[in-house]
Amino acid sequence: MIDYLKDFSRTEEWDPGTKTCRRLDTGPVLPGATWRNVSEFRGRETELTYRLTRLEPRRLTFVGEGPKVESSTT
Repeated sequence: MIDYLKDFSRTEEWDPGTKTCRRLDTGPVLPGATWRNVSEFRGRETELTYRLTRLEPRRLTFVGEGPKVESSTT
């Protein structure tokens, strides 16, 4: 399951609010990898850049930042 979830671009498959999510870099998915996520929330579009900050066998952490928002997902 971690191998599936660590590729944050897959949020398009399971998060109904995600419109697009694209990886910004290349290579193996390791801490430091980044994605641009565009989501719709309450009728407004929000763009965040997410960075993988923790990759452990049973835990992932992503931190998203945008002009007006910061989000953390563990």
